[in-house]
Amino acid sequence: MAKRKRGYSLYFNKQRNRYVGQLKCEIFGEEKRKSFYGRTKGEVNEKISDFKRRLKAGEFKVVEEEDPSETITLHELAEKIIEDQHDLNEISDSTYDRKCETLKKLAPIGNIRIKDITEDTVKKFLITQMGYSQSIINKVYQMLKGTLDEAVRKKYITEHPMISIKKPKTKQEKVKVRALTLAEQNELLDILKTKKVLYGDQMLLSMFTGMRMGEVNALDIRDVDFKHGVITVNKTVSLNTFKVEYIRKRTKTAAGMRRLRVNDEVLAFLRKVIGDRTEGRVFSTKQGGIVSTNKVNCSFSRLIKGYDVIDPYVDGKVDLHSLRHTYATRCIEGGMPPQVLKRILGHTDITVTMNTYCDTFDPYADEHIIKADCYMKDKNLSIMN
Repeated sequence: MAKRKRGYSLYFNKQRNRYVGQLKCEIFGEEKRKSFYGRTKGEVNEKISDFKRRLKAGEFKVVEEEDPSETITLHELAEKIIEDQHDLNEISDSTYDRKCETLKKLAPIGNIRIKDITEDTVKKFLITQMGYSQSIINKVYQMLKGTLDEAVRKKYITEHPMISIKKPKTKQEKVKVRALTLAEQNELLDILKTKKVLYGDQMLLSMFTGMRMGEVNALDIRDVDFKHGVITVNKTVSLNTFKVEYIRKRTKTAAGMRRLRVNDEVLAFLRKVIGDRTEGRVFSTKQGGIVSTNKVNCSFSRLIKGYDVIDPYVDGKVDLHSLRHTYATRCIEGGMPPQVLKRILGHTDITVTMNTYCDTFDPYADEHIIKADCYMKDKNLSIMN
């Protein structure tokens, strides 16, 4: 419900995940309604107060008649693009939140007018971003380029400052997250089954289904079909703009919306976890709240350090995501084709599966090649006479 405050309404818009202030005012003899948006009430109040001050001082006419191409900054245009995409439902709430986070990375050049941005400006800025991960660099580059694309389209500028600038590469040393070895997995299983480990049940489910931890923590009791042995994965735990967990009614990718067939042992495990409950989430805090991936990750880190589970002589990084990798690796070792594994893991494209697990697939690919060679020889098929 909107509340009247100092002559204007102020309320929280759940769809936009922002506070909205609406003010009726007279501009050039015409009554208009102006809307102001912000992540906090204070931010909205400040914008409205500034607007009223400028209106009273007679500055508003100048603002109204200014050419946007002369005044609009990089941040203003980028923010408008994001807001328009969200309003038109082109992007989801979670994508909107991620874009808002990426927008913060543009802060060093955000207040520069679009018309004043040069190729040199962009190059110097991108150099400062090379200490971040490649994923973050990609997002910043795409937002910067997309914003300047729009500036050209709107004729705010005639030449694109990034036309000859390629996406920079991170200076961070990339350490691949690996799966647990069989020995490590057996040791971890023994600990999870015999010790009281915070969020241990979630770790076990991820290790034996390949589900992402956000999907595990968002799992509803009704998503488990005990009769047919199927888990429906259709949501995940995410963070909103205010860094508060919520259940997003979709998975990380469209391909993530999937049905997983599980064995009797997994079903028996879930029956034990759920007990006699018939509704609600499978996993939650003692107060019934949402369990974040970060909380489980912290518990997992303490576990592997405290019990010295990890073999230091095996290359690669081990973190919570290693549980998902471990499931996938055991599937490959068991002879599962990559196309099947792709669907189980909820990968968008088969190349994602192959690129992630190419080292694991390689030795098994050799086995299949040998089998194919033997088959062709049996059929008298040969490249030589």
